[in-house]
Amino acid sequence: MVWIILCVLAIVQGLTEFLPISSSGHLVLLYQWFGIEDQTILLSVLLHIATLCSVLLYYRKTIWELLKHPFCYTNRCLIVATIPTVLFVLLFRNIITYAFGGDFLWLGFLLTGFLLSLASMLTKKEGIVPYQIYSVTKMPIGYLDAILMGMGQGIACFPAVSRSGTTIATGLFLGLPSR
Repeated sequence: MVWIILCVLAIVQGLTEFLPISSSGHLVLLYQWFGIEDQTILLSVLLHIATLCSVLLYYRKTIWELLKHPFCYTNRCLIVATIPTVLFVLLFRNIITYAFGGDFLWLGFLLTGFLLSLASMLTKKEGIVPYQIYSVTKMPIGYLDAILMGMGQGIACFPAVSRSGTTIATGLFLGLPSR
């Protein structure tokens, strides 16, 4: 039975990680459903490590280029974007930790849906194709854009708030695809 539960968790993690829905929120929901109370953070980390390995493999050429040029503009923007995320987590770590108990999952899912719906409605008015994938090395963003994207990532530290969903919505709000 334990292996079946682990397989279900792995499948849900794999399916939800690359969609603008929260993989962490879905895992917390499944933990509650299966009655898993102990070591949930360890289990989540292990499931996310598998995802990290697939991302590293898929983006290995881009990552290698960024590593070869450590002071390039893209790396500087990534560092700038990381700062508000880290500050957000440090300021709200107790609330974020409590939220992983699952009491506010509905709010995170609702917030993600609202942000994506609003971004989609705004982009339809401007004729932008929502959810189009852009290469981070080719997208012209500024430092202010990076800071705002980092703030969106900070909000996405709450379970059920999608990191990719907030990133997509923030980018669309900033008009990045239209540049």
